[in-house]
Amino acid sequence: MPKFFYQAYTKSKEKKEGVIEAENKMQALERLDRLSLFPVGIKLSDGIDNEEVVRIRGRVKFSDIVTFSRQISNLLDSGLTILAALMLVLKQTLKPSLKSVIEEIIEDLKEGKTFSYSLSRHPNIFSGLYVSLIKSGETGGFLEDTMKRIADFMESEEELRAKVRSAMIYPILIAIVGIITIFVLLSFVVPKLVLVFEDFGQTLPLPTQVLVSLSYLLSRYWWLVVLFITLIIFIINRISKTQEGRIFIDRFKLKIPVLGTIVLKRQIERFCRILATLLGNGVTILPSLEVVRDIMENNILKREIEKMRLEIRDGSSLTKAMSKSRHFPVSVINIISVGEESGSLEKVLQKISANYEREIDRDLRDFTSLLEPLMILVMGLIVAFIVTAMLLPIFQINFMAR
Repeated sequence: MPKFFYQAYTKSKEKKEGVIEAENKMQALERLDRLSLFPVGIKLSDGIDNEEVVRIRGRVKFSDIVTFSRQISNLLDSGLTILAALMLVLKQTLKPSLKSVIEEIIEDLKEGKTFSYSLSRHPNIFSGLYVSLIKSGETGGFLEDTMKRIADFMESEEELRAKVRSAMIYPILIAIVGIITIFVLLSFVVPKLVLVFEDFGQTLPLPTQVLVSLSYLLSRYWWLVVLFITLIIFIINRISKTQEGRIFIDRFKLKIPVLGTIVLKRQIERFCRILATLLGNGVTILPSLEVVRDIMENNILKREIEKMRLEIRDGSSLTKAMSKSRHFPVSVINIISVGEESGSLEKVLQKISANYEREIDRDLRDFTSLLEPLMILVMGLIVAFIVTAMLLPIFQINFMAR
């Protein structure tokens, strides 16, 4: 049945947006009227891709989904049904973008559709992992435990993301301040001093000549610098939209000294955590690996996981399939082998994930503790060169005056 994206107002003049199923536009309008909604715009959603719907409705942040998941988990734990829990969360939700999504889910449930199906209609908000876990929870009759697992998993993900963001804030701030300082010196301070030096008619020292040339280029042709940076960003953006380009970028990320190790550890931690969550929720290994493959951020690891999935489909064990990978350490494969043999694969994967999370946290602290003084040193050397180049002609004039 066709779907229509609508924008409408309630009787209390509250704006609402969402998707409604109907045979045609007239039937969609009739359904909106039965819901006591006054439409101001309606469009066949087949003509709107998911990204456009998100732009129209407004983005739902990852942290919003974390809060939503924890609220549903707590309400189900208190004995409420999923429909009652959603209606209660709807009243507490203030963000219009998430409110609109919850309203659509509630409408789907009232029409007899499953919770997992309702979530799958919002792929830009609820990932394949999220939907797969909910589906397995519904099938097995343990949706309450599933929501708790999802909430715990997403909170761990959010905590790790927060650690990465906080670790990079100070180095980025130092870089921005340093670049602005250098730009101001070269664009405004140096040109004024050059006018003073020209009045004396002296030959400028080599460092000063280099500085003056850089200042001249930056003050006169700054637009070329902006154009060059814009062009680089445009090229990277275009490359990242192709499969080959994404693979090239992801391979480059893994080869960056120090950072590449952190990126790889993050991917392994994510692989183990997601796989453990799926297996613990009753999903078998093949569909679990399929979900993990789609969730992984690095395309090189995605390819290797797909090869592992095909190997297992043909009768191989997870350990043997992983042993052919170039990026999974032998130590991880050996631990997983023990888990497979003892029948405790889920617990083993959780332990590996926890260990890698601690390692990532430690590596980030070590990296930033080295990066911060290094950036200060580099910026200090650049500023010192500028100051020295500006002072050398003054020293030269004083020496000649004596």
